[in-house]
Amino acid sequence: MKKWLIITIENANRELLGKLILCNEAKKRGWGCILGSRRAICRHLHELPLGIFLVKSAIINDEPLLKYADSLGHKILCLDEEGLVQKRNMDDFVKRRITKANQKIIKAYLTWGAMQKSLIAQKLPNFRNKIFITGNSRSDIWSGKYNFLFAEQVKNINFNYNNIILVLTSFSYNHYLGIKDGDRKTIIVNVIEVYDEQTKLMAMEKWTGWHASIMMQHITSGNIGSGTFSVENALTGYHFYK
Repeated sequence: MKKWLIITIENANRELLGKLILCNEAKKRGWGCILGSRRAICRHLHELPLGIFLVKSAIINDEPLLKYADSLGHKILCLDEEGLVQKRNMDDFVKRRITKANQKIIKAYLTWGAMQKSLIAQKLPNFRNKIFITGNSRSDIWSGKYNFLFAEQVKNINFNYNNIILVLTSFSYNHYLGIKDGDRKTIIVNVIEVYDEQTKLMAMEKWTGWHASIMMQHITSGNIGSGTFSVENALTGYHFYK
């Protein structure tokens, strides 16, 4: 009977190549691999063969999916794509990203390295037997092992631009496309956010928390009506600056 590995992807730009490398290794060992977005996998999970269900997080929002997958008979493994954490953030990481309900369902929790395993085991001693060091195939890409995959792209860049310093800034949520003086313009904002010692907020919490708070203030003040709105359509940049 063929073994199956089912993998969900949240951000293709971040995760797809690493997951394809993982699928290739599984294929070498005789496994079948099913790769898809979280939404697509969730929609068709009952139609898929039973197997190892590898998820990218175990936060509270994942509880319904993990519970459903477990009820179908899948074995759930988690390799958190945001697992590169520092010791000072571990309390918050464990509290938010490995809920008690998911701890019971997960068969194995895979870590990027020994430090992550050690820190999580310290915070969750009853969970330590489910923690295994595997690394992440994304870090294999960073190591240079798969540079050959990008050889043609690098060749084209060198040919077109000669000697350059390439700084990647393609963070879609920081991009704005609009019209200025009749021409389409794109504003690219390069921003570095860090952990805040005073508020104990992590960088991502600050990114998501501030504008969510501003939205809530405008909702309670009656400035935003009923219905569903994206932030950029509900408020202008002026409101955030003010």
